[in-house]
Amino acid sequence: MLKVIVADDMEMIREGIRAMLEQLPAGEEPVEVRTAPSGAEAVRLMERAPADLLVTDIRMPDMDGIALMERCRRLWPQTAVIVVSGYDEFKYAQKAIEYGARAYLLKPIDRAELFRAVEQVRADRLTDPERGGGRAGTEKSRRALFLHYIQGGGENAELCRLMAGRYPFLAGNCDLLLIGFPGGEAEAETLRRRLTARMPENALLMGSAKELVLLAAAGCCDIETLLTGIADLKCTSALVRGVRGTEGLREAYRQASDILVHRLLYPGKRLLTAEDVSKLSTDFTIPHAEVERLGDMVGIGSESELSRALTGLFERKKLAGYGIGYTLALCDTLYRVLRKMEKKLHSGAELEPVHMPLEFETMREYLLFANDQLLRLHRAARDQGSGRDSLAIDRAEAYIRANYMRPITLAVVSNEVSLNYAYFSNLFKKQTGRTFSEYLRDIRLDAAKKLLRQPDIRISEVAERVGYDSYKSFYRAFKDSAGMTPAEYQQKQYRRKD
Repeated sequence: MLKVIVADDMEMIREGIRAMLEQLPAGEEPVEVRTAPSGAEAVRLMERAPADLLVTDIRMPDMDGIALMERCRRLWPQTAVIVVSGYDEFKYAQKAIEYGARAYLLKPIDRAELFRAVEQVRADRLTDPERGGGRAGTEKSRRALFLHYIQGGGENAELCRLMAGRYPFLAGNCDLLLIGFPGGEAEAETLRRRLTARMPENALLMGSAKELVLLAAAGCCDIETLLTGIADLKCTSALVRGVRGTEGLREAYRQASDILVHRLLYPGKRLLTAEDVSKLSTDFTIPHAEVERLGDMVGIGSESELSRALTGLFERKKLAGYGIGYTLALCDTLYRVLRKMEKKLHSGAELEPVHMPLEFETMREYLLFANDQLLRLHRAARDQGSGRDSLAIDRAEAYIRANYMRPITLAVVSNEVSLNYAYFSNLFKKQTGRTFSEYLRDIRLDAAKKLLRQPDIRISEVAERVGYDSYKSFYRAFKDSAGMTPAEYQQKQYRRKD
């Protein structure tokens, strides 16, 4: 049995780690987990029954993680230690390495990373029961800390000096290759192994299941040839050349990340550089009206029409003319329109990923997914029948309320909601209890009454502002509806104020 103690002063994190550890594949060795809210309590648990593995936070009351590690190294040297830390605890990393931490994991903890660290502890216990740390574990921890520094973590000058001493090429000019979206933990590990086998001597590979970072002395590595050797694996890379010293790596990583997010615009392209994205425009306008029209077709148009409209919105040539910001904003707009419909239809469509295109490997995969969810909404609206008609009338009423001051007609509105003229006319009266003309008149006259309550406003101005093309037609419609002329209504409002 693998005996584990988890020490963290935050109960939610403590119990979260316990839950993850209890999901470990047991094999021939089940896991027993005890928890402690402080370093001092962890020592008391160790005194009662020493653990094989200690998972500890850095900052805790009574005794912090560093002091706890120091105590364990003296009293229980066979206990392996895994350190977990928040982003602002980076300055303690070197001490953790000195005291033999087997892994240094950053919060929020990635379950796969935790599992790998625990499995390594298990493996070490089988091969060398007396082993309490080891150079391999120290090197892994150091690399993990250095990667976090490159990704924008806290300053750590000592760690940079240590890494430059271990890898002298980092002190000169080097290239940074960011390999993203490898497709999952198993594929990432395969990618890591194959890259390691092909790397030149002056190179360093770091990363996780989500991305890998390769640092190599400038000019010592033919990146294109390196990537050709792993062409069967699904991944896209971003390259930044000529990085000067460890102090330039953070900015180079940021640049590579900004380049890599454009991968959706370059299907099939394995390597992206700054030149690929430098000419893309960042000045764009999202076609909100087109997205709204796509939503209006749900439940009414044919499936092929909906699919063509969706494909038209994401036409490749247009996307490729703008930076990735346009694509992301367009996806978010589509998500909002579809989400609004889902709330009415309850179709079961999975819409959350629609505004997260970077979770997909290619734009084609994103569009296939979005199309499936769009058609699910469409079929639900169509199958509901009256619900579909209700949606159309809701859109028609919204359009009338937004445009009553303009010269709109039944033909204009029926076209706006993509319904046959005659069918829309009958449906509108059935759903609202009024003809289109009566509904438009009532909307306009309600607006007119609000305006007539204002002092010193001319009736002719009111008529024009609510959409009537002549005073005479406004006068007649108002009198027929209100039983009095606009002037009489206005005078009545004045008398009420007096």
